[in-house]
Amino acid sequence: MWQGFFTIIRTLFTTLDREEEAAAREAGEDYTPLPSFGDGRSDPKSDVRQFYSRWMGFATMKSFSWKDQWKYSDAPDRRVKRAMEKENKRLRDAGRREFNDTVKVKSTTSTGVLMSSHWSCLFVKGIRVMSKKP
Repeated sequence: MWQGFFTIIRTLFTTLDREEEAAAREAGEDYTPLPSFGDGRSDPKSDVRQFYSRWMGFATMKSFSWKDQWKYSDAPDRRVKRAMEKENKRLRDAGRREFNDTVKVKSTTSTGVLMSSHWSCLFVKGIRVMSKKP
């Protein structure tokens, strides 16, 4: 049961990482891959801690240009164009903030619940390995 659960969460964060890589490439920015969610073999002292510390400080590189309400070519003059730019920036920033907050919540609540489950899973797996030894 846990294996499928971990796979779903790992896939979610891998997809987010790929989207961020594409956004960085589109923006011409350097990109550092975000850590994977890991699995039952992940080291709780390094892999798990690194995952949570990086994802809880997540900030997207996406432009959120699809949030734009105004097309600048429709502006009759510079004053109106500046007002359009200001409103589009406000909408992009709000979208970016909401997205960042959602990802951070996912990494703290759904994976926060997983954190204890992840540790238990590793601990249970450790006991199984120990019980197999002569």
